Amino acid sequence: MKEKNVLITGGSKGLGKELALEFARNGANVVINYYNDENSAKETYEEVSSYGTKVELIKADAGNYEEMVNLCRESIARMGSIDIFIHNAVHAIKSDLSSITPDLWRHAFNINLDPLLIGAQELAPYMKKKQWGRIFAITSLGSELAVKNYTAVGVPKAAMEALIRYLAVEFGPFGITSNTISPGTLNTEALRKLNPNFKERIEATNARIPYKRPMEVEDVAKVINTLCSDDMEMVNGEVIRVDGGLRIKAHVEGL
Repeated sequence: MKEKNVLITGGSKGLGKELALEFARNGANVVINYYNDENSAKETYEEVSSYGTKVELIKADAGNYEEMVNLCRESIARMGSIDIFIHNAVHAIKSDLSSITPDLWRHAFNINLDPLLIGAQELAPYMKKKQWGRIFAITSLGSELAVKNYTAVGVPKAAMEALIRYLAVEFGPFGITSNTISPGTLNTEALRKLNPNFKERIEATNARIPYKRPMEVEDVAKVINTLCSDDMEMVNGEVIRVDGGLRIKAHVEGL
């Protein structure tokens, strides 16, 4: 990943932080986007900077159109180009169909879906010039299965998966691949906020993973880094599950 420039929305905590560390460890320059937690952002900046690559920290609300556009343009101004764009920012909104207001519904799409399109529109021209680029969306199991109290996240994430397919077809001829990454349940701040019984949930989930250990954010970051290799250029428009086999295990076991 040497001489590659990466922009990560929601890059100061959880999976976003691990992505920033993974790319910096492998020689990439990283733009870390954050919204409101200044202390966590500065701590992440220091950790990522320790690997010796160029690191930029930019505050922006990815769910605001103007701020997302400015984030992309400021990233280009500081780095010269962005080769890899990862939309990781999420607002974990607990909701069900009967309680979603029009404002909440619009906000859910503003933060979970719209930055993917805006980022692609703003950054793809620079990727096209190089005839190389990588675009990723982070989704979840709730995009394809109905998860309790997850409507306002699951539905826009399902739309993200559809948008990725369109990006893959439109940008593929320019050497740009676009893929969705669907991790299993991760121990992140966003999911802890969404689930008051998170400890019990993650323990139950980990017990169902066919592989011999729980999921970690490092597992997801390594997969995304690998997909940025030139050897992976034919993986395009896919939903790639990183869950140790959890998705394929039936809830009702056979006799």
